[in-house]
Amino acid sequence: MKNYITLQESIQEDIKNVGIFMAIVTVIISFQGVLASDPYYFFDVLAAGLMAYFAYFKASLKAVYFALAYYIFDSVLYIDIYADSLVAMVVRIAILYWLAKTAFNGYRATNNPELTVQSG
Repeated sequence: MKNYITLQESIQEDIKNVGIFMAIVTVIISFQGVLASDPYYFFDVLAAGLMAYFAYFKASLKAVYFALAYYIFDSVLYIDIYADSLVAMVVRIAILYWLAKTAFNGYRATNNPELTVQSG
């Protein structure tokens, strides 16, 4: 027997996963800020921490949109660093794909609340 749930219900877990990921990114950025002794990393930590909070605890789709925009902006700024390492580029592309897929599914779920997906 196949069970179906709405796309809106299924996307909630994906949004929480983005929140967990952004929490990990927040910790990594804070370590980078301490090691580099750069006070401007505080703004990155604050932005990533807010995205993590709103994505995990509030299940906010806007936090996913901001996380996607943040990662695109970060990828463009540091393209010269990622271009030297194929592994870094592949990981960055995979993360961007995952964030874009989650954002697009959330957009579809918001605009079409009656859409269903197979659960399990």
